[in-house]
Amino acid sequence: MYRDQVLPRGIDLVLSGREFAGPRARAAAGLEGEVLEIGFGSGLNIPFYPAGLKRVRAVDPAPAGRRLAARRAAACPVPVEYAGSDAQALPVGDASVDSVLSTWTLCTVPDAARAPAEIVRVLRPRRRAAFRGARPDAR
Repeated sequence: MYRDQVLPRGIDLVLSGREFAGPRARAAAGLEGEVLEIGFGSGLNIPFYPAGLKRVRAVDPAPAGRRLAARRAAACPVPVEYAGSDAQALPVGDASVDSVLSTWTLCTVPDAARAPAEIVRVLRPRRRAAFRGARPDAR
């Protein structure tokens, strides 16, 4: 109950503050093409997606996050589709995405080494992964 219902709502409330806008904008600024967003949650990064993206594949374990994100995703000019729930086993092919975005998420992944290995696996050669850490001012 807590992990699936309470936590996503709390995260949405806490991380929607103005102090998080700058770090979100910086993380999303260089995204291009096909994007995989790990920890999509309630879609708080959507307003910061740059123009011209082809598609966003969202990875998030919480069904409540999907419900919270529904309105934001529907208003997004880029198609958003859910692509699984586990950053440790991303359900996309090798070298199949141009960009990976993750903000305030990877610290919640149980196997700290496996998720980055998956990110490297799914990124096309010479493409970009963007991360933001636990603090709003993290660079």
